[in-house]
Amino acid sequence: MTPDDDLKARFRQIMARHRGAARAIQVRELAGRLGLGDGHNGQRMVQIIKRELVDEGLLIASSCGKQSGYFLPETDAEVEATLKNYENRLKSLAMLIRKTKGAAGFRAYLGQLAMEFEEEESLAT
Repeated sequence: MTPDDDLKARFRQIMARHRGAARAIQVRELAGRLGLGDGHNGQRMVQIIKRELVDEGLLIASSCGKQSGYFLPETDAEVEATLKNYENRLKSLAMLIRKTKGAAGFRAYLGQLAMEFEEEESLAT
């Protein structure tokens, strides 16, 4: 399902009230406020909307700390913390992939993944 412009506009309005990590809004609450329900499907839709808005240039940060959720970063430190969070998730996923695929095929898989990432980056610019 692709979110419509009205849903994305309401998402932006809600996020405008959540500036800074201390005011992060949980995905479940955001889904509920958007009328998507607070279950898995609503939360998944919030993630899709977030991704589309980030693709459109809106900087949305996230936190897994005491105040977890999405927020609009106010400082460089908040952006850096979000990037560190994403890097840690990527490392964790890479470890799971490596263990699942087995060490033998992992290096070839990473090389392929890097090529695909570079292709996506070149298409985006």
